[in-house]
Amino acid sequence: MALRARDNELIVVDTIQFDIPKTKQMMDTLRVLGLYGESCLIVIPQKDENVWKSSAEYSVRESYDEFGAECL
Repeated sequence: MALRARDNELIVVDTIQFDIPKTKQMMDTLRVLGLYGESCLIVIPQKDENVWKSSAEYSVRESYDEFGAECL
């Protein structure tokens, strides 16, 4: 992560939240961030079904780190 930050390849978004699960919302968000079609790691502080379902068609793998944060 430190190397990515040093090379300006790290994007931090404070909040990502969707009222209803819509893949289009996630794809639009990734387009705005310049990440659509790119490999990316999305880490959220807790499980959020709407974010997870909105990401489901984007070849997402779900895991959890030792602190309980959800990595999509």
